[in-house]
This record gives sequence, structure tokens and C-alpha cells, in this order.
Amino acid sequence: MKQILAQDSRFTLVGVAKDGCHALHHTLAFKPDLVLIEQNLSGLDGAQATQYIKHFPKSPVVFLVTADDSTLVQAVSKSAGADALVVKSASFRFQLKSRLQELQLSERSWRPRQQT
Repeated sequence: MKQILAQDSRFTLVGVAKDGCHALHHTLAFKPDLVLIEQNLSGLDGAQATQYIKHFPKSPVVFLVTADDSTLVQAVSKSAGADALVVKSASFRFQLKSRLQELQLSERSWRPRQQT
């Protein structure tokens, strides 16, 4: 995902979370316009974290990312309030780029993640 975003000058990577709780913390701390969140996170999973994130004031756009394209995951994503479900597959790069183009977010420059 980082490589795809690195090719799009509209975005700056402001954080990478290791689990769902860290995703919430990063979202509150950095106030991003877009959150890409993996469904299979430890602690809070991506859908649970998305539910919290979507209740934040001025909540960001949230893409839930998963390898599972089952109807159950689609329903969970929708119920959580995710703005899009992006399935990791052979067409993952195309899906993510298409969703990013739909956003038309403000211009951003790329900044690599800081090592902790």
C-alpha cells in the first residue's frame, strides 16, 4: 500500500499502526484525510476500529483492506461505516488506485514514515 501511495503526490504518509488501538491513536493524533486499515489487526480489528474512527469529529475517509471478499466481510465493512472495501487480490493495485482517484482529496506530498 505504501508503494502505491508513494506514487501519488496528493498523499503524505503520517503513520503506520501495528494494531487497531494504535490506528485509533494515530487517527486522533494526526487527523488524516484518509485511513487505510487492514481488517485483520490484533486487538481491535479493522471494522471495529473503523466504527470508532467514523464517530470522531471530522472523521476521515476509511478504506477497509482485506484478503477476504466474502459477503460477510462486505456486510461488516458497510455496517462499520467504511467508505470502501478494498480486497487484496491480483487487482489490488488497480482497486486502490481507482478508489483514490474517486476521492479527489487535497494535494499532498509524500513523507515516509518515521521509524520508532
